Amino acid sequence: MARSADKAKIIHQLNDTLTEKEREITKKNEVIQALKNKNAKAEQVNRSKLESSVKQLITRAYLQLAKDLKPEELYEGSIVLKKLSFTLSSVAISEVGDKALFGSNGATDLSTLAINEFTSYGPPSDRLKAILSKHLLSGKFRRIVLTYLKSPASKNGRKRIEVIREIVESERVYVNSLTVLVEKFIKPLREQVKQGTLGITREDLVDIFSCSERLLKIHDQLQRKLEEGFEVWPVRPFLIGHIFLQQITPLQIYCNYVNNYNHALLSMRACAKKKSFVEAIKSIEETLEKGNIQSLLILPVQRIPRYVLLLKDLLLCTPNDHVDYQELSEAYARIKGFADQLNDEKKQSENYFKIMTIQKDHNIQGLVATNQSYIRESDRIQIKIDNQVRKYLVYLFSDLLLCIRDQSTDKFFDSFLTKNSPGSIKFSLHDAKINILPPNSEEQFTMSISSSTGNLTLIFKTVHEKNQWASDIQRVIEECGSKNGDAPESGKK
Repeated sequence: MARSADKAKIIHQLNDTLTEKEREITKKNEVIQALKNKNAKAEQVNRSKLESSVKQLITRAYLQLAKDLKPEELYEGSIVLKKLSFTLSSVAISEVGDKALFGSNGATDLSTLAINEFTSYGPPSDRLKAILSKHLLSGKFRRIVLTYLKSPASKNGRKRIEVIREIVESERVYVNSLTVLVEKFIKPLREQVKQGTLGITREDLVDIFSCSERLLKIHDQLQRKLEEGFEVWPVRPFLIGHIFLQQITPLQIYCNYVNNYNHALLSMRACAKKKSFVEAIKSIEETLEKGNIQSLLILPVQRIPRYVLLLKDLLLCTPNDHVDYQELSEAYARIKGFADQLNDEKKQSENYFKIMTIQKDHNIQGLVATNQSYIRESDRIQIKIDNQVRKYLVYLFSDLLLCIRDQSTDKFFDSFLTKNSPGSIKFSLHDAKINILPPNSEEQFTMSISSSTGNLTLIFKTVHEKNQWASDIQRVIEECGSKNGDAPESGKK
């Protein structure tokens, strides 16, 4: 009996031990399962974070892509995927590692995905396609893009892209034109001048082409900066305003070119009397795809006003909070001011060369020395002198009328008129007064001008022409009176 009792006790102890072991195993299994569940949950959380981050990337990329994407292309997955390649790379490079967007746990995986996939510029991998396909063509994202396409921001964004491309392309074309001017014209002609086969001097070439070679160097550098900025845009901001601000000082050389332009045309006209020069220019122009030397020479004159228009268009479609807005505004203002300065200097230069041409053509001296400003001219006006009517070429300047007639047919001048050179009449307007007859009178085409020294009667072809001249002459008289401190009079008979 005792042995049976001991045996039963041992069995009971074994059962207790087995039960305890089972409990331990069960507990361990539960711990293992809990760890598995925790890991699975963590993996799911990480996957969700990664997917959420990619969704945000896609959303940002969509908003950026919407500036170029056509609405009908939203329903073509292959087209959208292809167009998203560069856009996603841009967004990924600029956003990867941003803890506010990705979180510390998801940044590594997303960085790897973005760098390996988004920056490859090739077809997306199966992994990326799997992530994208779930969201890319969903109604939500279509609504995002369609809403953006209809927004003012989209219109300004599209316009801004067009203007930026136009600035870059315009500079590229301009540099090519300057290159043609330098390589096709200046350098070959310079060699011919050295050889003495062109019939003109080196100074003549300088007069014609001015500082074209220096302009090419300046704009070659500007083009490189624009191309570099355009190449990495929109991965990095394209700071066009900053680029132009750096070029303000070099662009001052345009003062020399613009002021010399009219002199360049006169030099061209003088050199054109040399047959060898004309033949050389014609030979070069035949090798050009389009244009001629005149069309190339005028390009620098038009360039600064062109920048004003382009920068104005870009500024109008650039948001106030854009990183380049302030410098773009400053660049526009400074180049606009420079363009106005060039325009004023160009007018002064044109006035100088116009007066020089008049002096040379009519053998008259003193106009430039007296700082005259040319206003208008006409070869249709008749002048009545001592009851005789003669046809004159009449010039209006800032304080006088200059009347030119062939000396062989005009041998009489009134006593009050100054005979500064043969065949010319100078009539001062400093103390003059206009007398205009009524339109319905017999002499409706006639206007007389009186001064302390005498009278001058002008006869016009039409009443309209008479009124135009009367208006300009009256303005000159008033300005002369203002300089003298007098109040000029005008009257009608």
